[in-house]
Amino acid sequence: MTGMKMPGARGVGARAAAAALALAALLAACGKPAADNPGAIGSDTPIGSGSATAGPSAGTSGVPSASTSSGTGGSRKTGTPTAKPTFGKDPKSGRVLTATDRGVTKDSIKLAWFEVEKAERQLGASIGMSWAATLQEPMVYVQPFVDEINSRGGINGRKLNVELIEYQTVSFDDMQAACVRAAEDMKVFGAITGVGFWGDGEVCLGTKQIPTLTYNSASADQLYRREKGWVRETLMNKDRVVKNLIDWLVASKTATPSMRVGVPYLETPEYKQVVEKVVLPYLKQKGLNVVQKATFSTSYDETPRQAASAVLLFKQSDVNFVFPALTWWEMYHFTNQAQAQSYKPKYTTSDFGELAKDPPASIFAPEQWDGTTGIAVTRTGELAAGKPRTAQQKECESVFTSRGGSIQNASDRDYVWIVCEHLRLFEIAASAAGPNLTRQRYLDALDALGSYTDRTALSDTLKFGKGKWDAADRYAVVKWHASCKCYHQIEGFRTGRW
Repeated sequence: MTGMKMPGARGVGARAAAAALALAALLAACGKPAADNPGAIGSDTPIGSGSATAGPSAGTSGVPSASTSSGTGGSRKTGTPTAKPTFGKDPKSGRVLTATDRGVTKDSIKLAWFEVEKAERQLGASIGMSWAATLQEPMVYVQPFVDEINSRGGINGRKLNVELIEYQTVSFDDMQAACVRAAEDMKVFGAITGVGFWGDGEVCLGTKQIPTLTYNSASADQLYRREKGWVRETLMNKDRVVKNLIDWLVASKTATPSMRVGVPYLETPEYKQVVEKVVLPYLKQKGLNVVQKATFSTSYDETPRQAASAVLLFKQSDVNFVFPALTWWEMYHFTNQAQAQSYKPKYTTSDFGELAKDPPASIFAPEQWDGTTGIAVTRTGELAAGKPRTAQQKECESVFTSRGGSIQNASDRDYVWIVCEHLRLFEIAASAAGPNLTRQRYLDALDALGSYTDRTALSDTLKFGKGKWDAADRYAVVKWHASCKCYHQIEGFRTGRW
């Protein structure tokens, strides 16, 4: 392992746990003061009622309107494939292109795809997530969509090249090293990352000014203050997730003032800040009674002992409703310890910590998690509830299989959706930025997209904007069933207050 381990020695002895955490994430963290930023730390401003903030840098971009990407069914057309595309000329004007920014030459654009290293991916299956063993190599999923883009002449006459960068989820140092390698050695234009690339690793992408699309959910403080607009997430930031969840819990009477609430949380700087600055104050504001808290360190090896202590503490305090601010690893041990101690509280779930996804929840103690309800900003549980695949999902699968890909199981399907959604979003924004592509023009183009549903296989409607760097505004209600070890969507998508 390179570099120092994460605080608390999440080290080699627990690499399998870290691997599965990243794998679970595959399926499925500047501006004005907080009061002016909907969903920011300390903000009491609901979505849509605050003023927009500035982007990473000032100046005009000349980005054309991207309103054609809006709609509700499938994607807009981006041109017909050419038999032998040529690169290096603007397809509209015919002029010869030149290098315009880091990672942009006269005839190519270099994009990094960040993925957890192979050894950790393989270890995922060893701790009970047998589906992990069915995943193919990352570029097997990525390359067909890259080839599709290039078959149409690339992006404004430049060929898209995607390079894989692997990293270790157990080490912030290793993630930061991967970030530095992308910026300084490979000199990429932009990047696409997932939940396994988080915390200070993701912050490095902002520091190195790599425009990044991620399906990680960061805290508002990390997204706005530390990353300064260089990272854009297709989920909802953690602050907004927990506020929308609490609103739903109260409105649905899933949690009531008579309940005794316990909040177990992970003591990373990001998680601790969200809990102390957002979760606890907002629970109190909404009239819910928090009677106990329990903290977990970042040491995987200590988690079983800490879970046993937390369960005993909650049991002795008569906690009957658990509001978790944990990753799946801590929740796995908490539910198993609760079962062992004959303690059965009520739980809730959300995208905070990626608990509202089937792969991690599938290894929670089923007697504990059965019937757990909460919210999800992705399409978790739609197929299990008998809903048909969306037009966007069908289109993504069709592109993949038409170019030689094989979808043999749910793991393949979900990874195809992830790649398809995020590469399409990159393509459309980079195309809208015009032939004089720069990082700032690309970010401005993302802001200008408006409501976006083009190949959103994982998501409902997405929308970025000036000072709005998490795209999801809508959530659905899900319920976990022990019979299938899966979530069912029980209420459709709606717009949250935050």
